[in-house]
Amino acid sequence: MKVLWFSVSPSLYSSNGTNQGLGWIASLERIIRKCDDIELGIAFEHKDDLFSVKKKGVTYYPMNVFKHKKDIKRREYHVDIEEKLLIPRCLKVIDDFKPDVIHVFGSEWCFGLVQEHTSIPVVIHMQGCMPPYENAMFPPGYSWQEEHDAIPFWNILWKRKHSLWKKRSEERATREERILHGCKYFMGRTEWDNAITRLYAPHSVYYKCWEALRPQFSHCTRQWQPHVDRKKFVLLSPGPSPLKGMDVVLKTAKLLLKWTDIDFEWRIYGATREQLERHQRKWNIDSDTCQITCLGTLDEMQVAKELLDCDLYVHLAYIDNSPNAVCEAMCLGVPIITTNVGGIPSLIENDKTGVLVPANEPWMTAYSIVRLFNNTSKMMEFGKQAHDVAVVRHNEKNIQSSLCDVYSSIISNR
Repeated sequence: MKVLWFSVSPSLYSSNGTNQGLGWIASLERIIRKCDDIELGIAFEHKDDLFSVKKKGVTYYPMNVFKHKKDIKRREYHVDIEEKLLIPRCLKVIDDFKPDVIHVFGSEWCFGLVQEHTSIPVVIHMQGCMPPYENAMFPPGYSWQEEHDAIPFWNILWKRKHSLWKKRSEERATREERILHGCKYFMGRTEWDNAITRLYAPHSVYYKCWEALRPQFSHCTRQWQPHVDRKKFVLLSPGPSPLKGMDVVLKTAKLLLKWTDIDFEWRIYGATREQLERHQRKWNIDSDTCQITCLGTLDEMQVAKELLDCDLYVHLAYIDNSPNAVCEAMCLGVPIITTNVGGIPSLIENDKTGVLVPANEPWMTAYSIVRLFNNTSKMMEFGKQAHDVAVVRHNEKNIQSSLCDVYSSIISNR
């Protein structure tokens, strides 16, 4: 069968044949390449000015449609230009490859709109979802207006950009609802993304298929072990957005310093020092006092090293579907504390494979950290249980089999 992917990632297009330094879609391509009965095509945006190129049995379509400055500029603030320029190119790719099924990664991108222009079945692989993300974008204490007012009054251009970005985000959410409502087939992993698709498209078909992880985690033979007689390291990957819970991290750190005698250090990756300082100023919390170290952006080998060296992994997002950071920590057997939001309860079973805490609850988070640090055997138990679940969940043969079954089912029901 011929399967065409539409992805925001170029996958293995520019790699040397491995997915070292690339994401989970590249891992999935590496798995699907082993299927003799699947001919794969992958379309993605890229600066290469080619229509198609075939490498190692995969046909790649690097789509370079935003060549003029005015189009690039308009795209920064409006989504309509994507449908005008990118979708026609996608339809040319479909006409050239002639797939039996089209696999779109993410409903939040414009690629899902191809379903309105073709009779070939389209399955959307759920990732995040803009409408609920928009709802949680500004947690308690934050607001769009506050961020807007914080821009100096004399910087009129930056204030206008900020307003346009807000409008573009709202346009993306509206477009995604249109894509979700019109879709007949979905693929996902969690009860949360299943609920989203049932709400917007109640008559659609939903398939369950777990995501592939980067080999550094899915193939890792070394497992986390407790570290004794040393300072405790709490690892986080909150990112710069308030939605990722940076404020809860700071509040939790402050509580631990004031009310406990734990000698610890927060180690954060995925956010810069400048982004951290913005949240510190908001909450009047000093990172040096809270013992926070920013590691910046890390590749998968560095992330794996940090995970194996930490004492606890904490993920405090206000909304998330199935964060790969949590799945990667589970694969390595790292004890985890994370928020009970979105699709995360489909990953972590409370008090069995980790600890679930309410969103925006630094007191409960601080207590959970203390409880685990005072119970090494419980940390080891959580880590082992998480590892055992994750290695089955992200087993490459299982994912390959599930994905092939999804494609076959969709084609047979066409």
